[in-house]
Amino acid sequence: MITGAAPKEMEAVGDRSEHQDRYERLFEYTTALRILLESDSAVTFEGKHYTYRNLQLKPTLPSSIQPLYFIAGSSESGRNTARTCSAVWLTHPEPLEQYRGTYSCSPDRTGIRIGIIARRTDQEAWTAAEERFQPSRFGLALTAAGRKSPSHWIRSMAQLAERELYDGVYWMGAYRSGAAHNPYFVGSYDRVAEYMRGYIEHGVRQLGTDPAAAFCLLPRPNWAPPALSCP
Repeated sequence: MITGAAPKEMEAVGDRSEHQDRYERLFEYTTALRILLESDSAVTFEGKHYTYRNLQLKPTLPSSIQPLYFIAGSSESGRNTARTCSAVWLTHPEPLEQYRGTYSCSPDRTGIRIGIIARRTDQEAWTAAEERFQPSRFGLALTAAGRKSPSHWIRSMAQLAERELYDGVYWMGAYRSGAAHNPYFVGSYDRVAEYMRGYIEHGVRQLGTDPAAAFCLLPRPNWAPPALSCP
């Protein structure tokens, strides 16, 4: 579930709503959708943005295949909407230490969206990353423009992209290339797994991976990831 972020896209569909209003509308939409999907009889819903009376979806959706809801957004409004909707809050994370300082470890259902490039060694991983995502004038222009974006997550990612590497693992090079909208974790299998452990220990329970990285995480024969405990 998203509110929309790019101003030109919002203008193209005639949406001039303020940031908080868009999250209020998203909460109402998610609530209305959930009622429809979970009900086995006709329902009535009256809200500020959506209204329906005696509406029923057929065939009904069994409880075993009810969807898991994700609310995307890095702002406090996004997090509060996800909490109110009992949905997973999905965000583009900051580097681990910064993430720990910004967000308290809480029982919120939290997910992060990242890319992963992992190989047997750090050197192999960085070679693959730099070959896959190369600097471009388009990417640098997009990053510069993003620093002035009204969208919290676009602005925060663009600001982080002023540096290319944090912690030896968290890499903004893919973002700076203009080919990705999120950070990448780059390194050996063990190093990336250990870095991921830090987010899991801080409450992350869902992981969304960048489609651009679909080929980047290659299996290693006779290797299993370290056990990651999820309290």
